[in-house]
Amino acid sequence: MQNKPSIPAVNFHLWEPCNMRCGFCFARFQDVKASVLPKGHLPKEDALEVVRQLAAYGFQKITFVGGEPTLCPWLADLIKEAKRLGLITMLVTNGSKLTPQYMKQFQASLDWLCLSIDSLNPEINQKTGRYAVGKKQVMDESHYRQLIQQIKDMRFRRGLVSSPL
Repeated sequence: MQNKPSIPAVNFHLWEPCNMRCGFCFARFQDVKASVLPKGHLPKEDALEVVRQLAAYGFQKITFVGGEPTLCPWLADLIKEAKRLGLITMLVTNGSKLTPQYMKQFQASLDWLCLSIDSLNPEINQKTGRYAVGKKQVMDESHYRQLIQQIKDMRFRRGLVSSPL
């Protein structure tokens, strides 16, 4: 592939499953779920090939998003492959699975770690479905502050993705 993209970055919506049921979510994969992605995601080898093709095409940065990408058991492999191919790597997550132990697997290969925050108010998060299904773990301000500090301590670049709720 000889043409370089005019847009240097790409979002890879790699994983439809999510552990939250946000009523306002746009990442439902309904346009491809039945025919292309019946399980809500590509198999591991196909996902790795997407990363390789994006790098070969000349993209400079890849952002892994979902659904909730931290539910993908081969997320670390995808991030490592992207980094090996010279891409800037970024992950956007709801933060529900982030612990220092979990984040350690990404330290050498993940450049940016972004939290998707829709509200710091636990009542609003509860009403909108922004809580970890099964645990009913509602994210509140103290939870996010703790996550942000852990991200800083691990020296990831950091960002916030938010909506106006």
